[in-house]
Amino acid sequence: MQDKRASELKTFHDTLKDTAHTPRWIRQPIVHIVELWLADAPLINVTTIHKPHDITTVQRTLFYAAIQEQGRIGWYSFVRGRISTKWAKAIAARYQAEDREYFQRHDWTRRCIRSLWTLFENLWLTRNSILHGVTLTKQQTKQKQALVAEIQDAFLHGHYQLHPNDLTLLDRTSTQHILDSTLQYQEKWLASFHQARRRWLAIEDGRLLNPIDWGPNAPDNQDPHVQTRLHRYFPRTTQPPEPSPDTMV
Repeated sequence: MQDKRASELKTFHDTLKDTAHTPRWIRQPIVHIVELWLADAPLINVTTIHKPHDITTVQRTLFYAAIQEQGRIGWYSFVRGRISTKWAKAIAARYQAEDREYFQRHDWTRRCIRSLWTLFENLWLTRNSILHGVTLTKQQTKQKQALVAEIQDAFLHGHYQLHPNDLTLLDRTSTQHILDSTLQYQEKWLASFHQARRRWLAIEDGRLLNPIDWGPNAPDNQDPHVQTRLHRYFPRTTQPPEPSPDTMV
């Protein structure tokens, strides 16, 4: 992935140079900022590193004006296509100083944004091919691998994530039995496991009444609809379960 990133950055640099005709003293800081953003690194103050010397006073003034305005707009906005118009003005000043052909500012902005989008799209496609596979067969293989890992993790840690009344999800079957089942059965079993885990987390957070506390002294203000709904999940008991010998001190 790093090689692909470096390759796409070079393509972006070459596009700014050859197609958009961007001078080096503007091209380098732009590519540098995009490189930092892709690496998830803090975005620097461009003027502390990039200080062009081989340009006129007018070009230098427009260069710093473009940096200041882009800073107000935001460098994260830059990589999303919200580019200061003063970049194109600085490039136009270079064209005028060299008495070259007419420079179209809007055309440069469009080319720059299009190059950015091409860069990000190519990296996105590469990332998706690595994570999910390119062909349907590879995608299904990766989905199956992810499902297997999730099922194994459920059996490994699930006893600490479920209410005791829901442990039948784990105790009445085995990891191998679930893995040998159809894909549809595995997905349904995982959905049941996640639903039971969410219920137990809600009980621990106090958002639902723990069913083992229900009995003759259940609070009068408990919503009967909630009781009915929970009763489908957990059988009503009047006494808390006896502690197992392993948990007794």
